[in-house]
Amino acid sequence: MQDMSPSLTRDEPATELNTGWTRPVVGYVAILILVNVMVDTVLASPTFVLPELSDAFDTNQFAWIDSSAMLAGATWAPLLGKSADIYGKRKVLVITLMVAGLGGVVCLLAPHISVFVLGRALQGAAIAGLFLSVAIIRDICAPKFAMVVTGIVTSGSAVFGIVSPFILDFATEAFGWKFVFVVSAVFAGVAALCVHLVIPNSRNRTPGKVDVAGALTLGGGLAAVLAYISLGQEFGWLGIAPLAILIGGLAALTVWYLVLSRIRSP
Repeated sequence: MQDMSPSLTRDEPATELNTGWTRPVVGYVAILILVNVMVDTVLASPTFVLPELSDAFDTNQFAWIDSSAMLAGATWAPLLGKSADIYGKRKVLVITLMVAGLGGVVCLLAPHISVFVLGRALQGAAIAGLFLSVAIIRDICAPKFAMVVTGIVTSGSAVFGIVSPFILDFATEAFGWKFVFVVSAVFAGVAALCVHLVIPNSRNRTPGKVDVAGALTLGGGLAAVLAYISLGQEFGWLGIAPLAILIGGLAALTVWYLVLSRIRSP
């Protein structure tokens, strides 16, 4: 006899998917909103202290201070997203938050602009948290209810965005620019602990492997080319070091395009 029942798109039985508001669901939403707020502290909060950061590190490279996390996030997001499909979304989200928290600590303690940019690159992992939080919602909620929950989670951090300028203005005036990264690291640590303890672990898995080499080659090549463009005027367009950085970046992008982008799962 032919089975006429509708096929499921998840590994979990449909009865395990949440279809309405319960106490556990409210807890899940609160934690995932915290994850999104943490992402906002990584991306937006440093913009409020750019003059202080410029003075602290004696630099005018505002783009690297502000946008390095976003640039790194472009590499982190697909890498962590693929890892989540293979190893589990909750586990990878916890790792993502821990890496972002470590980045906040590095920024907090950075003695030099290069170390600070490294910290911002680690913080860029937080961007993957936006996508992983939505993926987790789809794993634990029925499709129609998941749309409602996703809207609440992704817009919930907007409340923080409204009040954060006033809070940060007062706090940084009292405690200095480092307060921004203290908040970011603390939020990341608390969110990681909450996700680990409360968010259910989906049994959804996709076989495959993570192309770490491809991600690092593409990200490193882009970073090197952008470094030459932004720093060339200061250190000389035809200097040995800037040209070496440019050539290395172009070589990495060429290898990625001709070789690594054509593997089975780039």
